Amino acid sequence: MKKFISFILLCLVASLVLCSCVISNGNESNTTVGYNDTTVLDNTTDTQIVKDDSLIYLIINNTTDYIIVRSEDSSNDVTYEAANFTTELRDKTNVEGLTIKVDWYKTEDEIMPHEILIGDTNRPETATVKESISKIGGNTFIIAAVGEKIVIYGTNDNNVALAIQYFLDNYVIDNGDGYNTLTVPKSLYYQGDIMTPTPSIIINTADSFTTSVTKIMDIPKDGNFKVLQGGCTDGKYVYSMLENQTVSPSQSKIVKIDSETWEIVKTSDEISAGHSNDMTYNSKTNQILIVHNAPDRELISIFDADTFEFIKTVTLSVDIYSISYNEANDRYVIGLSYGYNLAILDSDFKVTQTFTGKDTGNTTQGVDSDDTYIYFVMYNTNTINVYDWSGHYIMEIPLVGISVEPENIFHFGEQLYVCCYVSGNGGRIYKVDLIPQ
Repeated sequence: MKKFISFILLCLVASLVLCSCVISNGNESNTTVGYNDTTVLDNTTDTQIVKDDSLIYLIINNTTDYIIVRSEDSSNDVTYEAANFTTELRDKTNVEGLTIKVDWYKTEDEIMPHEILIGDTNRPETATVKESISKIGGNTFIIAAVGEKIVIYGTNDNNVALAIQYFLDNYVIDNGDGYNTLTVPKSLYYQGDIMTPTPSIIINTADSFTTSVTKIMDIPKDGNFKVLQGGCTDGKYVYSMLENQTVSPSQSKIVKIDSETWEIVKTSDEISAGHSNDMTYNSKTNQILIVHNAPDRELISIFDADTFEFIKTVTLSVDIYSISYNEANDRYVIGLSYGYNLAILDSDFKVTQTFTGKDTGNTTQGVDSDDTYIYFVMYNTNTINVYDWSGHYIMEIPLVGISVEPENIFHFGEQLYVCCYVSGNGGRIYKVDLIPQ
């Protein structure tokens, strides 16, 4: 009998121990967190949270089963933005288990059900968002929930960065629990503002192009100022250089053209800027920058865009023949002298990156750029050579119908223009239409 009573007491004690493992502050606890469970235990208050069926739970109790995915072939900029996004998300939420990977996989079974897709990945969810953008048209970004995946996509690298920042600012927020739980609506679909169109929108539609050109205007010579050289635009006016090569050192004049009427509205006095091989407009300073090229290839002279007043000359650490300013990232791309290589300058004219260009055998001339691509115009075989901002060579586009010497290149919206030297008689501006092949 004593043995039987002892056995009963032992069973009761074991039952109490088991119950104490399940009951906490009078509430039943889940032993594991399931992202598809209808309830979870809030580890800050030890109380049950009933999950909202209208939300996607990216983080629960500072843990996640979501991973961040970028394309295996993403540009340097998108690769950096995806890595930075991962770091910021970790730092802001103290989340455990958050990792980043590329979209390469062996079998379909290796694709995780919960992913945050950055940029142009190979996932069908990204393709769905890309299709929606193609129907809208324009230069923008979209953040969307597709099934249980989050897609952060932009039409170019800069828009991907804008999308990531928008997500961090508007969805990674403290709901009063210290970022313990992070959610987004299952209906999430946010489209950024339509950006100013650029040539990259057309470039992204095909793998190769031919061109059709239309003469816009002639830029007449001004006495001995008859050799057209560099050019650029501020979005309304076109600026071109006319060089006088009959004196040494050569002198130049800036010609300002209204793009609505295609009439010359202002011409500068004589200036000393070497060969005046190329120029660009800095929208943040309202200044024109002129590349000297020969004989002082390291020099850039800067002028006020309205008054043509000389401001200063900058001496670079490298020799260059061309330059283009990118407002979105406050940086410049330059063509390096003596070949086809290119480099990136920061706003203080310091070299930050150098890339090996493609040797085309042609004569290097001017350069233009937008947020996605860089456009070098070439002479002999008249072409436009396209690179991205990571230095990757994209394509060569023939300038069909231009027999004179291309000197500079610029754009308004999606439309490219090339300005050429007409031997002994100034210059000529052509509109260049890109035709997919």
